[in-house]
Amino acid sequence: GTIYSYSTIPAKGEQPSYNVVLVDMDEGFRMMSTCPGMQLQADCIGARVQASVETDSQPARLVFVEAQ
Repeated sequence: GTIYSYSTIPAKGEQPSYNVVLVDMDEGFRMMSTCPGMQLQADCIGARVQASVETDSQPARLVFVEAQ
């Protein structure tokens, strides 16, 4: 998919800051999730990402990573 928009949620207490992204999927729908470990900036709009299942967390969740 392609990043449509993003927001960075600031740190609160001991919880680190994180991002929330809206991704236009190639199949024609839009999804909201996060891109863990990516430092997003304005030039990331339009960047290609791919879905990945993060199994480290419980429950497992769908996240986005940079497209290969």
